[in-house]
Amino acid sequence: MTVAELGAARIQEFIKSTSVAADDLSARRACSRATAGATLVKGLP
Repeated sequence: MTVAELGAARIQEFIKSTSVAADDLSARRACSRATAGATLVKGLP
């Protein structure tokens, strides 16, 4: 597991643990960015 994947997993755990809608939305956005970052990192040689 790469650092980016680990970060995305942590954000996903945060999403699961929060019950506040605003925090959930911002966490989902952050998770999307982290996932995109992990995908980009995987594409590098």
